[in-house]
Amino acid sequence: MKELAAKYEIRTCTVYSGKEIVGEIIYDDNKHIAATMFVNGRSFKIEPVSDSDKNIIIREESNTILKFDFDYLWGGATLLSDNEETGYEIKGKFLKPGTRLVDEDNNDLVVVTTLETLPPSAQFKIIVHSDEINDFLIVSTLYYHNYASAGKLLSVLFANSVGGAL
Repeated sequence: MKELAAKYEIRTCTVYSGKEIVGEIIYDDNKHIAATMFVNGRSFKIEPVSDSDKNIIIREESNTILKFDFDYLWGGATLLSDNEETGYEIKGKFLKPGTRLVDEDNNDLVVVTTLETLPPSAQFKIIVHSDEINDFLIVSTLYYHNYASAGKLLSVLFANSVGGAL
């Protein structure tokens, strides 16, 4: 098991192992959906499949490397590669904090939790439970944590604004 840290500042989220940079996510804008991810000297584009689709793809040049196939009923996402299930899902667990990359047996492989959010910055703790999980999947899990968290925040703000207007 290893523990990593991540820090978000001004549309950039950087993952650290000690002082070494493991990867970075640079968001295209303040919506925190489209982004460029850098891992192991490689660059990946992250974006929705389409304007009306919640599914997210990660591409390297024109090749789709990974797809987050969003679960509209329960939230979370199944990870697909070449339109085949990888055996991994990203989800939350009832009464447990954080976003989790799990295997087919629902074992935690990566857990991302938000430690501190003080706009415009945030800090995260990333626990990696398996040595077999590569940096690409770790940084991808952090991306999905931020993507899901941004959606939840917008839902709460919308609910409060509608509730306050009634």
